[in-house]
Amino acid sequence: MKLLCIAALIGLTCCCFKNYNQYTRDTCHALKAKPYIKLDNSKFGALIEGTSVNPSGQIFAVNFGSNYSTNQLGQIYPEQKLIFKDDRPKSFLNAIRFMNSTTAFAADAANHHILKLKIDPVTNLVVESSIFCSDPTMIQPNDLVLSSTGYIFTSEMRSIDNNTSTDGDIWVCSPSGQAKRLALLGRTNGIELSPKEDYLYVSESYNLFRKPIVQKVWRYKVNVHTGEISSPALWIDFGKFDNSSRNDVDGMRADVYGNLFITRHGKGEVKVFNPNAENIATISLSFPRPTNLEFGGLRGSTLFIAGQCPEFPIEEIGMGCMDSIDLESQGAGYSRISITTPNYKYPSPYHSNMPSNLRV
Repeated sequence: MKLLCIAALIGLTCCCFKNYNQYTRDTCHALKAKPYIKLDNSKFGALIEGTSVNPSGQIFAVNFGSNYSTNQLGQIYPEQKLIFKDDRPKSFLNAIRFMNSTTAFAADAANHHILKLKIDPVTNLVVESSIFCSDPTMIQPNDLVLSSTGYIFTSEMRSIDNNTSTDGDIWVCSPSGQAKRLALLGRTNGIELSPKEDYLYVSESYNLFRKPIVQKVWRYKVNVHTGEISSPALWIDFGKFDNSSRNDVDGMRADVYGNLFITRHGKGEVKVFNPNAENIATISLSFPRPTNLEFGGLRGSTLFIAGQCPEFPIEEIGMGCMDSIDLESQGAGYSRISITTPNYKYPSPYHSNMPSNLRV
């Protein structure tokens, strides 16, 4: 029996993504997220970024405080609070990912390293931090994704007036903390693993006279047991798809069915593509400059999208806001580390106790 979206019947903003083969460009296309954090109650600066989820579905991001507190991490959901302040000189935390309830990794874009964070699972406060992976030739790192085997893949970019094919790259940090460059590209930003960890998605952009002119997403084959990538394939070219090369691709997240959710900075939306690179949904937002996103909440199926509050026309000035939307599929990142009951409608492929015929 074909799954149908029932949002109109029950008054919710939701869309079903269980079987992507059932969806075309016109099915479940127009969705709208609702404000979760607005200007009047925000405790984050306009550089809010690097959203992440812990095994309990709680959501976190960088830039807790103000635009000047780039060395601080905060919890967003279910309440806003400071969890970490990095006192290392020039610290500029740009992303965070959780391995479990007591360990997370954060990218320091200014100091060219990845921090390992020890976390109190009761309070979510960071009680200890150390440099886990570092290389002075790293451009940043910018964003990161953590595999179930402990390999960390990072994106890096130089945000300059005119980009070349060496202004971005992909790095990997091994479980022992060894850093290695995997590829050179234009400036790379969003990075995500497919739910079965067989593909790595990376965005690539170029500036000309400070204006973006290219927005692409590449898909690599990846081996999460060795940290190697291969067979790069152009997955989406937004210039050809919707003539939106002026709007940066920023953070990206996958759900457990392999649908990829891509923030479009400056367009105020999230584009959703199935594994065949077909656009199955567009999620409109309450602010124009989304930076990153993550699945979390009680069932791991609420999508939280971070970005600059709309009241500030100048980029990177003001405060950070967040929208949310309830969906019918769990996030792949949440599913890898979740300690709660899997989505009762759509079992996660990462819960080995589920019958094999029910797994994706």
